[in-house]
Amino acid sequence: MNMDSHLSTVPVCPTCGHNHDVGMAHGFDPETWVYCCEGHNDPLIWTSPAALELAKESEGLAAELELLKDLSSCIYEDDPWIEHGVVEYRYSQTQPEKYFDVLIPRFGHRVLGAQVSSTSTLIAGVLMQLQRDGLLAWRCKQATGFWSYVGFISYWARVPYPPEDRVLSWEAFASSRGVDPGMWTLERA
Repeated sequence: MNMDSHLSTVPVCPTCGHNHDVGMAHGFDPETWVYCCEGHNDPLIWTSPAALELAKESEGLAAELELLKDLSSCIYEDDPWIEHGVVEYRYSQTQPEKYFDVLIPRFGHRVLGAQVSSTSTLIAGVLMQLQRDGLLAWRCKQATGFWSYVGFISYWARVPYPPEDRVLSWEAFASSRGVDPGMWTLERA
């Protein structure tokens, strides 16, 4: 499904009943969409069914692996809005055993081929939980580099969040580290 064909089916917010403040981002697979209604003091975020099923399946594992704590530590106090790929890359570097030895074998990754759910979807779900807990803020912005296949993607920041124009894309982050932003590698550094 492409973004244009999906625009006509943007759901109404389950809280306010309108869709004029609802933004959306394509998830990390063809079946998942993430929605956000910014017509509230605290934006409401929800996902399509594929991500919800993955979240239910992985709740115990997320607690066991301390994903809330580990992923929260991948977003720094002074960070601008950072693209999902930056968070996932930082996590893969700070928790390589969990990322490469547990999550990738269990949930897979888009780089391994199209999948209904993936490690990236799980990470996004945990980040959304941190947003619901009031620790992170979320925005939908243009995806870059490897992630550009989804069109739009989540950007994350600590609360209180930075100005809208302070952004660190995956492309800029990867390039600054000598990593090809168009690629995603599942090899340890």
